[in-house]
Amino acid sequence: MKKQLLAATITMLITSAASANSWLPGHDHTQCDGAVHSPLSDLLFAEQAKQVALNKQNAAAFSQVRSNGSSGGAVFSSGVNVTNVAVVIHKSYLETSAGKFTKDPQGKYYENGAQFAVDRIQKKFDALNGIFEKQKVNTRLVPAYFAVSDNAIYNTRDHGAKELINVTQCIQLSDLALDFTNFKSTCEDENLLNIRNTLHNKVDVVFYIREFLSSESDNLDVEPYKSLDNVNGHGVLRLSFSEYDSYFTTVKYLKFDGDNGENIVFDRIGLGSVQTFIHEVGHVFGTMHEVSDAEPVTSESNRAYACGNRKSVTKDVNDLNSMRKTVDWSFGSNYTDPGHLFFSDPEIFVDGDPCGVFGVANNIAYVRDNAAVIPFTTAKSAPSASVSFVINELVLNRSEEKGQVVLRRTGDLSAPSHVNLLAKDDTAWELRDFKFGLKEVAFAAGESEKTIEFDILPRAERHPDTRFDIIVRQAIGASFTDTPVSVTIASDNKALNGEVGFERSTLSTFEGDIVEVVFKRTNGTDGDATFTVTAESGTAVEGVDFKPVSATVTIKDGQNMGTAMLETIKRDTAQGARSLKLKISQINGAALGQAEATVTIADVTDVVFAQTQINATEGNTATVEIRRSNDLTQAVSVNVSSVNGTATAGVDYQTVNQTVNFAANQTTATVVVSLINREGTQGTRSFQLNLSSSTAGVSIGSASSATINISDVALVPPTTPSQPDSGKSGGSTGVFFALPLLLLALLRKYRG
Repeated sequence: MKKQLLAATITMLITSAASANSWLPGHDHTQCDGAVHSPLSDLLFAEQAKQVALNKQNAAAFSQVRSNGSSGGAVFSSGVNVTNVAVVIHKSYLETSAGKFTKDPQGKYYENGAQFAVDRIQKKFDALNGIFEKQKVNTRLVPAYFAVSDNAIYNTRDHGAKELINVTQCIQLSDLALDFTNFKSTCEDENLLNIRNTLHNKVDVVFYIREFLSSESDNLDVEPYKSLDNVNGHGVLRLSFSEYDSYFTTVKYLKFDGDNGENIVFDRIGLGSVQTFIHEVGHVFGTMHEVSDAEPVTSESNRAYACGNRKSVTKDVNDLNSMRKTVDWSFGSNYTDPGHLFFSDPEIFVDGDPCGVFGVANNIAYVRDNAAVIPFTTAKSAPSASVSFVINELVLNRSEEKGQVVLRRTGDLSAPSHVNLLAKDDTAWELRDFKFGLKEVAFAAGESEKTIEFDILPRAERHPDTRFDIIVRQAIGASFTDTPVSVTIASDNKALNGEVGFERSTLSTFEGDIVEVVFKRTNGTDGDATFTVTAESGTAVEGVDFKPVSATVTIKDGQNMGTAMLETIKRDTAQGARSLKLKISQINGAALGQAEATVTIADVTDVVFAQTQINATEGNTATVEIRRSNDLTQAVSVNVSSVNGTATAGVDYQTVNQTVNFAANQTTATVVVSLINREGTQGTRSFQLNLSSSTAGVSIGSASSATINISDVALVPPTTPSQPDSGKSGGSTGVFFALPLLLLALLRKYRG
């Protein structure tokens, strides 16, 4: 009877939260407010009040925590109280966290076991503490220790908060209360006594987490899973809270539905991953849901509220359901219609709406009040023992299959200490290269050293040496430093990564050119090789002779060549040869070969047409002058070619396609074009000559084309004889008049 009375008392202090995911079902809520009383609950809170007063008076404000990768001493601003939280992780949650559901861009699974689970939990604490800071709550919650449990699992649809009640009672109740309720046998049956021995009287609040329960759907054409749980969490006032994390079921559901994108990210690291946690912490600090039939109006104002515009609903100021809910609302947000990540607060306004009402919906006031009590539930004093690794560098052969690290405890060893160890991936990945998990190391009184063993996993493919760190994640009864053990796993099947370097150590180019710089990979091409290429000024100056270079080059697995581009700048006058250096740095995935290359930039010679418009007459020739300037030290050649316009090659002019040679120091050259004389009148017609480079070091200027205009030959009219006056007759008399004279001349000749 005593056991049932205590369970009923804790049940009365519980509030539950719905899932953040729209596809999960709703549920009924147990009423929870500050007016819940029973003889046993009054006794529990009376004892807690005495302990709080004593701790406030005597305890040193010290708690060693790790937040965002740091540890030791105070991690929050001065004057902020620390609430130590015991994180009880059901072992099935760690197993599911190794489910390998989604990958990062490097092909590494996010869900890699204990690292993923602990990091996911830490992000929840970080998000909560950000809200507490924003809403001026004078405490911060920190995970003081991670304990792995193997208690029985009960679905919430049929058993409510039975798991959380069991965990809470086994850790939080005094020995007297356990004896009074005969509950110790339950703790034994639920495998929770060891956790009690570790955490009892050492933490302020208990957080219990496991996976949301689901089973295969009866209709796989519609959905892959059906829910066995009907809530995502519970909260017990001033004692404990739980989360039944739906991430893994959600990811399976989303992948089944063809979604591999932002919705999964939303649930892994976004709002979907933290809102249930924050909601349930609120219940620990005295919040309640919105007023509803299940939770009717009371004399208290610890109620959720809604404010601001929703994405998919038109706002009605008289209907809270049409507005965005605060995080303490009974049903959370979904992907397309997110709620607020803060508690109801009359001093916060969104879209002109107050997010709470004084005396009606003001959950944050209750959170602030309880923040003055909960952090002092247990005494906080600086531990007199410290732990550290005996060695900080460890090299193991993959063929050894096992590795060991030694943890040493120094200082006052008269009391037990409990330490969490966790791996931190680098080039070695958990579940691919090794298996470490979350280690709990228990030092008994007087004990100074512990050896911790872990697995080295085989790899069939070629791979280089890899490394990871082992860190002290949390400790109770001992201080610790951030110095890890760096573990190198020597490969027994090394990848042939080879060397990367410049193909040539010297390169030459002309100003204004874009140079393709080639990198070669030799002696192996396994894996991607990535490096950075930069340019260093010499006699060639960055920004004057060449553009800045800072390129990342990747030579992909199996390939042996990569390239980068160097763009040089053309100068207006001759500068002479100048040089710069290209360098390789920040190389990954291969060794470094030829690390530098010298690039020499030479001047160019400028070539243009002297005239861009030339007039000539058909039947003649057109002489076109080409001029050269700037660098004259080298012999160069250019091409000249004709292009039809209104004049046609072979009809109006002879086709031009020739190479013009300049000797060193020669500044001009000519091209002669033959123009064809055509019969009749054609009118003016034209064609074009174009310049192009034939040899390196030639820059064709803006006058790269010349137009030749052909005009017709001018016509001279023919001369015609005089005609007789058409007004007189006798047009043939001239012949007969001359005939007698001719006869007279002949007669004289023969007579003589």
